[in-house]
Amino acid sequence: MRKKAIESLIHSDLSAHLFPEMAATLKDSDGEVRSVAATAVGNLGAKAEPAVPALIAQLNSDKTKEARETAARALGRIGKAVPANRSAVKPLQKAAAEDADAVTRTVALGALAMMD
Repeated sequence: MRKKAIESLIHSDLSAHLFPEMAATLKDSDGEVRSVAATAVGNLGAKAEPAVPALIAQLNSDKTKEARETAARALGRIGKAVPANRSAVKPLQKAAAEDADAVTRTVALGALAMMD
């Protein structure tokens, strides 16, 4: 149910108004929910800048590989929208070099490219 709720906000006009609730789901107990939450939050671009620390934590230590992948993608989108915020660069570089999952490493490289 939580996953369906956050999925419904991925491309919703309500998302910007529900950012605090969406950001809170980045800490959900279910990895699939955390993964979808990162996608929904990342789609907000600059409005999601306050979620960068939570997304970095998700990228660094989430046990669910999809949650790490979507966190990387979200960080790239936010970084592109807010080019002055470079706090995700080092965590993305680390993930690109060291993550156990090849897809996560590739997504982290893509996120860095998105951020220039």
